[in-house]
Amino acid sequence: MENDTKTYLHYVSAAVHGNNALRCTVTPKVHLMLMHVAWQMRNIGGGLGNKMEDWVERLHQTGMCLRNRFRRVKNPLVRAQAREKANSRASHPNVIAHTYATNAGNKHSFSAEKVDDTITKRRKMQRDMGRYEAMKYFDEEKINTLTWSVLIFDDGKVDSLKVDS
Repeated sequence: MENDTKTYLHYVSAAVHGNNALRCTVTPKVHLMLMHVAWQMRNIGGGLGNKMEDWVERLHQTGMCLRNRFRRVKNPLVRAQAREKANSRASHPNVIAHTYATNAGNKHSFSAEKVDDTITKRRKMQRDMGRYEAMKYFDEEKINTLTWSVLIFDDGKVDSLKVDS
């Protein structure tokens, strides 16, 4: 009703006046109350209903991140323009879609089995043969011959293996 709207505007204008007298910034809630609620009270039948404020909390988090990101920019106008540009870019639908597509493409698919091709099989066989030859050398030939690295890095320690002379 019109009387309710007038009463509401009276209280909101007093609240905004007090907000300005305390030199507080105009928050999104204050802007919403001052600029949009009275129109909605007049034009939406049945009243305003319950309003969710998730967007305000998200706006606080986004604003905090942007303030931290651009806090070292000394010129306030450049800082404000950079913050707005970053916020606009981050909330653009095409950018969001591209980000989701990129993130989906970077995820590991652990359920899919790896495809074994001939190159992979050949490389695995070469690794296994190299390991087998290394173990064979370690078990059998180490006692009979010394490698060049043993000669260089020999620091006089006695090996626990006894070599038969």
